[in-house]
Amino acid sequence: LYDNLTNSHFPWYWNDVVNYEDRKENLFQFTHHFIKNGKINSDYINLAMPIIYLFEKEMNINIKYIDRLKANLTTKTMVSENDIKELYHKDMDSSDYISFIYYVNDSDGDTIIENKFFTPERNSLIYFKSNIFHAGMFPQINKRRIIINAILQI
Repeated sequence: LYDNLTNSHFPWYWNDVVNYEDRKENLFQFTHHFIKNGKINSDYINLAMPIIYLFEKEMNINIKYIDRLKANLTTKTMVSENDIKELYHKDMDSSDYISFIYYVNDSDGDTIIENKFFTPERNSLIYFKSNIFHAGMFPQINKRRIIINAILQI
């Protein structure tokens, strides 16, 4: 997965927004939607699906629906305290969805969930209810932060 997402041939797409609500001039990311609104959106779907299968097996859950499965790539970006406040968002309002973040690479650019900080460590995963406010920070030291993000109905 790491090799595929970091080579020069993987199709990353410019995204003017980091969360779906705000357009900040200095905040952007590159994304690749494997699944979008429950529909396969990528020829590279087989790269990301093993994470879904393993998550389902390890958590001993049955996933009813995959709303989103995407990769995000953020680059070293200076952010203000105001920017940080505006990065907080919920993935869904419903309580029967789980979000997970799989860290593709080691990086700075913590994920903040309910005032807990999670530093990206390659091949690690965190999960939480999709209706909880959280934020992904931009790297300040490393040149990039790559994650796989999923929103799953259980």
